[in-house]
Amino acid sequence: YIWGHSHKFSNNFFKKNVQKIIKYSKNKIFNRIYVSSYELNENILKNIIDIIIIQKPKYVLTYSSTISVLLNFLSLTNKIINNKINFITTSENLPIDDYKKFYIFFPNGLLINEYGMAETGVIGYNNPKDNYYEIINLWHDYVLQSNNNELIITELSRKAFPLFRYTPDDQINLANS
Repeated sequence: YIWGHSHKFSNNFFKKNVQKIIKYSKNKIFNRIYVSSYELNENILKNIIDIIIIQKPKYVLTYSSTISVLLNFLSLTNKIINNKINFITTSENLPIDDYKKFYIFFPNGLLINEYGMAETGVIGYNNPKDNYYEIINLWHDYVLQSNNNELIITELSRKAFPLFRYTPDDQINLANS
């Protein structure tokens, strides 16, 4: 993880230390390495690259903006990483030039953009070879439909304001899901 979430930081000594213990435990259990996306100086970027080369993770979960910073660093150091690695990013957009740079510096890598909404959480991931999202069923409390490739969401859970045939104006291919 090259991640943040400043809202989880606390000034309360007890709460802050409990959060550190929980994060440390989760990292050990799930065999993951966590690097703060708020502190991407040259030494930390070099450390991230070393971890990727030596540890050979299958996945890196991060923000598109962090990938841009990492690609700029790789451009300066002119280092190409040949590991097979999947970078999963949140649904923010990566600049077009960075897509090209990504495959120069990670020729065996894959850039996967997560698709989701605050209302539903993660719904699916893009198909890197095509221009649509593939749906993955992470939750069982909503139904996804498509009308002329337009996404339609209906929640099955009992919420005060459920989504009923909600159309976020996104294009989706449900045929391959």
